[in-house]
Amino acid sequence: MPRSLAIVALLLVSACSHKVRVTLPAAPAVDLDATRVAVVASERPCRPVANALVQQFNDLPGFRVDPHATVRLRVIDCHEVYEPRVDINVGPDTAWRGRITVLGRGHAVVAVEAEGQVQAHLIGTDQHMVNAELRGGNGVALHNRVSRALTEGVAADLTDQIRPIPRMVERRVYPNATAGSARHQLNLAVRAEMAGDLYEARRRARLANLIHSSPESEAYVTELEHLLHSLVEDPPPAPH
Repeated sequence: MPRSLAIVALLLVSACSHKVRVTLPAAPAVDLDATRVAVVASERPCRPVANALVQQFNDLPGFRVDPHATVRLRVIDCHEVYEPRVDINVGPDTAWRGRITVLGRGHAVVAVEAEGQVQAHLIGTDQHMVNAELRGGNGVALHNRVSRALTEGVAADLTDQIRPIPRMVERRVYPNATAGSARHQLNLAVRAEMAGDLYEARRRARLANLIHSSPESEAYVTELEHLLHSLVEDPPPAPH
């Protein structure tokens, strides 16, 4: 196929669909029926994450940290792992130049306790990498930068699991889809999702995947099922 015709064909295919924005409801990992929590560190390595959690929660509207609250977030099992790498190059002037890269991975576990009973264990993770010119002593400074970033990232991940906020995603729709086709069912699924009917959205997405399975439709079904599992405890309404 001539290159010009290939470009036209690509434009025609891309014109068959466009994306719409959908607001996903917040899906907390644990049902925390409280506006006050106590945050405690069970061991010394967990103090930085606990302090970062206090800051995160104090910044949430209508929420505050209270050491006397009956709901406690106990931070346990905090670890950070670092992978430093040094690259040395020798230039034509025989002078050496180097760069140091530090990759860090961190995680912490929060035990959510209410009235002395553990309700859930949540795992917060993060990874961060920095690199810079290799100079005397700056390896320690880079290590400290990564450690601070990991602490904030792990605390942010845990906060998002406990008190998430709605987020926007893009869904692909097909304006010219044939009635009864997989794309038509996907359009109906997105329409139902935008209306807040996740059960109908999942049903339509499953139909689309049965008519024509694809990695995109399978991923959409999985995401809808995850949302339903996170948000809804009651059984689906009986069919009419």
